[in-house]
Amino acid sequence: MLRKALFGLAATALLAGCMSIDLPEGSYAARGGLGSASERMADRIRECWFQSGDEAFAAYRQETEITSLSGQPRILLVNRDDRGGLPQLVVTMRTISGAGTVVSSFGPLTETPLVNRINADLSRWARGSRTCGAAA
Repeated sequence: MLRKALFGLAATALLAGCMSIDLPEGSYAARGGLGSASERMADRIRECWFQSGDEAFAAYRQETEITSLSGQPRILLVNRDDRGGLPQLVVTMRTISGAGTVVSSFGPLTETPLVNRINADLSRWARGSRTCGAAA
């Protein structure tokens, strides 16, 4: 009886390890822990979207909140000339049971044609890529 119970428990654990979590659109499983994923995303956004002089993001500036009281680091893109304005893009990093570290984005920029570029970049960077362009 104990042997059957242990076998059942082992089988359940094995199956749970094989199951994948369906993430919502604009969310990506990230390599590494919460801290390393947050720093990597902040670095890539700063280097690839802002320091590179990318015209698509010239109207915005980056506000990074790696040490957030909520425990969910986030990166905000706000209008460059509107100091008190609302974020146009929010990129959050959080830990989800069964999925590990997850990068998600939301905000008005996700409702524009720029969303495809944003999603492609965030997905690539979440997997650990350091490239700025569309090439993986």
